[in-house]
Amino acid sequence: MKIIKNILSEDLFDKCRTELSKKFTSFCWGSSPLFWPRDILIQQSGACMVTPVSPELFRLLKKELKSHLPKCKKLICQYYVWLPHSGISLHNDPTHIFGATIYLNKLEWSPNSGGWFIWKDTETPKTGVYKSILPQKNVMVLNDKREWHLVTSVASGCLEHRYTIQVWGNA
Repeated sequence: MKIIKNILSEDLFDKCRTELSKKFTSFCWGSSPLFWPRDILIQQSGACMVTPVSPELFRLLKKELKSHLPKCKKLICQYYVWLPHSGISLHNDPTHIFGATIYLNKLEWSPNSGGWFIWKDTETPKTGVYKSILPQKNVMVLNDKREWHLVTSVASGCLEHRYTIQVWGNA
């Protein structure tokens, strides 16, 4: 797993936050239980809301992320809003060349708020060690080795929802 801090310019980060905020009042959202595979919803009681980024921001994201992402034929960028009790079960993104999460939260994320990104360490696979990271402003977690990972359920009562851009590379 690669962790890259300050992945987006401040300008693009702010544009993404602004676009995400505008989408809150539009009817453009899908819900994870409707289209995520059942095996990644095991023991998850909440829903994650999903919508694509605009074509304009897609072009800007593609340009800024290009040097950090593996080559792929098709790139997908989606906003995710992780509502209370949402999470994702252990999986390794088998249908993608890579997957990445960019955290759009501005506030410092509390460890008590859940939403931990946890992955199985491939550097020492025989130890069974898992590593974790809390959402951090403008950090990207890149899974380019199909590492097993999950997101713990987000607690209710957080000061801010867990906001991300999910980036997928496909053949």
